[in-house]
Amino acid sequence: MTAYTDGYYIYEHVDFICHFNLQQCDGCNRTLTGFVYELQIQSLDNESVIFCTACMEQLELVNVD
Repeated sequence: MTAYTDGYYIYEHVDFICHFNLQQCDGCNRTLTGFVYELQIQSLDNESVIFCTACMEQLELVNVD
């Protein structure tokens, strides 16, 4: 399985989706509208986070078996 990491969390299920309401980027706290990345955090609660394109480029690609 392919996943991304910020060095602390492992994120999976990367979806490029469109939010028509305002969303706040969980990486840089900018207020966004339109196309954003929604990721699932590898946790028991399956939390999701919203990232902008600039923050997605900061994440490192990891392989999880």
